[in-house]
Amino acid sequence: MVSQWSGYRPDIPELTARASALMWQVYPGYSPDFFDEDELRASVRLTIELASDVIDRGSAAPGAGKDAGLLGRRRAAQSVPLESVIQAYRSAERVMMLDLLAASEPWPHGLVERRVELLLTTFDLLTDGMIAAYRETATAMDASRRRSELEIVRRVVEANPADEGLLIEGARALAVPLKGSWLAMAFDLHTAGEQQDPEHDRLEVERFRRRLGTALHPVARAVLTGEQWGLHLALVCARDDREAVVRAIRELAGAFDGDARIRVGVGESSFELARLATSCHQAAAAARAGVRSRDARVVVEHHDALVDILLDGRPSAAAALVESRLAPLEAHPHLLDTVRALLENDLSQSRAARALFVHVNTVAHRVRRIHELTGYSPIRHDDAVQFALALRWADGAGA
Repeated sequence: MVSQWSGYRPDIPELTARASALMWQVYPGYSPDFFDEDELRASVRLTIELASDVIDRGSAAPGAGKDAGLLGRRRAAQSVPLESVIQAYRSAERVMMLDLLAASEPWPHGLVERRVELLLTTFDLLTDGMIAAYRETATAMDASRRRSELEIVRRVVEANPADEGLLIEGARALAVPLKGSWLAMAFDLHTAGEQQDPEHDRLEVERFRRRLGTALHPVARAVLTGEQWGLHLALVCARDDREAVVRAIRELAGAFDGDARIRVGVGESSFELARLATSCHQAAAAARAGVRSRDARVVVEHHDALVDILLDGRPSAAAALVESRLAPLEAHPHLLDTVRALLENDLSQSRAARALFVHVNTVAHRVRRIHELTGYSPIRHDDAVQFALALRWADGAGA
């Protein structure tokens, strides 16, 4: 007796070749950089054989889900994008569908409809099984990589010579270059005022961290992130231009959606990952100095924040400076305005007068009054430096 399912005998090698040609070096990840073309042909042939068997049997083939799961895990381990694997399955489905429809032209409509339904259902089940296995593997790989990243960042920061071998081993396991144009960044995100929400801030940090990798991909060979000193650290190996990395960070901070305040500090460069501890400390200090800014989003390079870093390093001395130089003037706002005007105009009394829309003699009188109240003159260079530092610290107090 002839089965109602007999009659479809596809040319499996031909279908395999046609489907493979639609995938290889077409979808991202389907190239020699990720896996061999022979492996692709073998997996495509297995899928087509399985689908042909389903059509021939009239029911799902045993073990189909297992094969799809194996493929999903393998592609995840090869870092092939999931969307590409899905598209590859659909390419094989399309090739088989066209071949089936061409072969079934003389068949009864009901028979064609049943076979088409079986083919579509088979590929849906294969795709679902592959996706589930892919995501499970990718999640495990991400967790493992994250643990490795955190460990590498910790070892870099601690700079323990006894751990350098483990640092090198960990970096090689993640295919991270040990030498290059390395620099450290430290960042902090938080909502301000009454809107503060630690859980929301953690989500915003994670969102920023993920976008950081995407933003730096065109200009960085590697990005490792971790945590230290209550800040989030990023160790970045620039491809060519360090400044391109800094520009990318500024663009990311400026364009990041949401109401979080963002502070990013950038350390100096180092040629070796294992010698990046100093840059980490510099980045952290610059980020802490950035907290004093009144701007919502700031990216501060270490060499541009030395004065603020010095002040932050001696908060009690900075507070004493404010108390002795500025506190006596708090009851006289016009005198504080005069100090600012003098500092902004190179201590020139005539230029300060124009900026304040007063007569130069008025400025001279105010300078004498400032000296009487504080014991310091804002037109004497050494005293002016101290007024400037006091104002800098005081202006950041409410940031």
